[in-house]
Amino acid sequence: MELCLSLYWSELRDVTLSLEVLFRCVHPSPSCLTFNSSNMWTSVDVTGFMREEEVFPEFKLTHRIVYKRPTSHKISPLGSRDVLPSGVQIYQLVLSYMFQLNQTTEVRPEFPLMSDLLYENPYSGQLWMVFNCNKQYKCAGDSYSRQYTTKLDKDDYILRLQVCHSKLSELKKLTDMPLCLHSKLSSSLSLEVTASRYDLMSGPTVTKKTLRPGISTRFYLRSLPEDKLAKCGIDQGHFLSGHFTFSKCDKVKKKVAYELKYIVGPQKSARSPSVSTEKKLYTNDSLKEFKINSMRYGVLTSDELEDEYGDDISFLLAKLRMLSESEMCSYSNAEALAASIYAKIDLNEILAQLRIQEQFSHVPGRECFEEQKRQLVECLTLEGSILFKEQPSSDRLKAIYVDLHKLLDKKDKVLKEFKMKYAEAMGHFATLAKMIEEEMSVNRASRDLDEKLIQCYRQLECKEYANLLEHNLTWKYPPDFVSF
Repeated sequence: MELCLSLYWSELRDVTLSLEVLFRCVHPSPSCLTFNSSNMWTSVDVTGFMREEEVFPEFKLTHRIVYKRPTSHKISPLGSRDVLPSGVQIYQLVLSYMFQLNQTTEVRPEFPLMSDLLYENPYSGQLWMVFNCNKQYKCAGDSYSRQYTTKLDKDDYILRLQVCHSKLSELKKLTDMPLCLHSKLSSSLSLEVTASRYDLMSGPTVTKKTLRPGISTRFYLRSLPEDKLAKCGIDQGHFLSGHFTFSKCDKVKKKVAYELKYIVGPQKSARSPSVSTEKKLYTNDSLKEFKINSMRYGVLTSDELEDEYGDDISFLLAKLRMLSESEMCSYSNAEALAASIYAKIDLNEILAQLRIQEQFSHVPGRECFEEQKRQLVECLTLEGSILFKEQPSSDRLKAIYVDLHKLLDKKDKVLKEFKMKYAEAMGHFATLAKMIEEEMSVNRASRDLDEKLIQCYRQLECKEYANLLEHNLTWKYPPDFVSF
């Protein structure tokens, strides 16, 4: 083993060095791991060659990979300027791909057949562009897809790929070429590691292990639970990618990481023992939802549904929602409706169930408590929105603020929006400005947030900074669109 040192090109003088070199080596087999979740487990052999090594196995999945087929294709000749010197006509193939993002995330499109090929590629003019549902241009790229990671908002998108060639027959071969879409997960998924195959069933996990030189040690990996995959919106046929490391030092993790791929297998389908009963319940729930939603459009009135759904929480929430949207809203009426809902949902019981769910993955009646939690959060936010209009400094608004903190995570979108309204109602403009800047740093900035931030700085009498932000709106949000 040899270590070579050299001077940087700008160093023209002699340099004296004093250093201590420590050689270490940990080698996994295989170094590129593919885990098929249908097998429910896999293993990795790790060997230390130099000395005794203390390893910290960590297997993380950070990206989701989805393959999309083109929804349409079109082959057409290019213009007179795109003709070879010999007079041969060049043709273009335009492929269209549709994809949807359920949350703001980083996206990297890739076409594996032509990836990382430029001059060696027999096809020419490989170019792709991404547009949102309003046909607004978002990003573009070519064969080197790793250079074009872009953060996109929650929306529907269309990607259009252009490939050129002088022969129509060669372009027809690509009319069904798949798109490989890499998207970053909101939070990484970690695989559990055990020391033996017996421990895979119910044994403890391993966080560190001492390796003897020249002796191979095997680590066993469990497949991910289906509830974790469902939370991330991962379905059958998707791939997950990430890396695995064996060092505790973050600097070493960035330099020495091995490729990890996870294939999502078929997921179990929950079957009800009585299909007819399930269909009947589904029909009744759908009919109830249809009637309650009809109140918003004036098809039915609340008095007509009072006898049938008078004590139903969904019906009471719909009435409260209509009150909050009404300009002639009175808090006394809203308070009575909210009190009826609070009488049917026990806040302390829901908090206790949330604590139990944190400790145990399978809890009976989990879906019921999740629905009650959603209804309680909606009721609190609707009551709070009415109080913001009529009594922004009331003690009840402060109590709602505390209850929402108990029920929701601090990163929850509903809680963030309520905290912004609460800070604005209380006149805490410095706090509001800080929350807006944090939101804009995490998610893509929007014109509404920028305008609200300008109002905050004007209230704080920071006129120079407010004028600067207002001036930046013209180039930050241009009115023009790139041609589709």
